Amino acid sequence: MTTYTSEAIPLTKNQGFTLLELMVTVGILAVVSSIAVSSYSSFITTSQVQTLNTNFESAADVVQNNYAAAKQHVSMGASVARYIPTNAQGWVDMLGSNDARAPEGGSAYIIGAGDDITGAIGIGMTGSYGGRDSVVTIYRPAYRGVPATSISFAQVDY
Repeated sequence: MTTYTSEAIPLTKNQGFTLLELMVTVGILAVVSSIAVSSYSSFITTSQVQTLNTNFESAADVVQNNYAAAKQHVSMGASVARYIPTNAQGWVDMLGSNDARAPEGGSAYIIGAGDDITGAIGIGMTGSYGGRDSVVTIYRPAYRGVPATSISFAQVDY
């Protein structure tokens, strides 16, 4: 008759995770993920609003500087054609030459009152520089909670 001792029978230890351990881990990951997604969403919104404001301020700077440069060139008897476009499309083309993008994609500048969906800045123009009555209006659309606003630059101001 053979007798076995406890030393002769190898004991194996179970390896792996229990279902409870896995469920706790998944729960923790879900909480951390929800916090990360909300922070990321907030970051994206902030970034898009900054892009909107940067495009608006950039357009205002360009129009203001071009009117000032045109006034200086007129006083010297030089042409202002390269500084003052003849219509709103000319301003859109000039402003868009730096490949700026709207917050949601597409061109940063369009003719009209702007686009609330893409965040494109609107450009309008009335009058003409030769007629000494040109006015350029830049429109910031209502985008992601930012109120719509506009600013106008008139030739007589410069």
